[in-house]
Amino acid sequence: MPLRYDPRHVLGSVPKPGVYAFEVLTCEEADFQTGSSGVRLQLAIDLGEGPKRGPLRITDRVVFGEKTTWKMFELCKSTGVRFDPPSEAEDFVGKRGRARFELDEREGLTTLKVERYLPAQGTKPAR
Repeated sequence: MPLRYDPRHVLGSVPKPGVYAFEVLTCEEADFQTGSSGVRLQLAIDLGEGPKRGPLRITDRVVFGEKTTWKMFELCKSTGVRFDPPSEAEDFVGKRGRARFELDEREGLTTLKVERYLPAQGTKPAR
């Protein structure tokens, strides 16, 4: 007889997609399996569900390329880190921002992934 637990309870419950505050825990330059380079970030997401539940930690990747530079621009606007000229990876560590997160289902587990980084509160989006 199988054990009687629900793997979705790893995080206490399946997180809901939406807009959440985050903090950058780590940021390092990386070469990805696709052959592209970029940065790998570990984010702590504040789910706002009380003190019993710690922040959800996820990994996001921002690829450097002509068609993907928008994501780095959004990350910089969200965290207040300089975009031009380019900053250092460690400049992001400890910075806070906001992002819209969507569900990410892999290997039977459901978590969140970054859909878009949002401008810091009090700033106007670029047109």
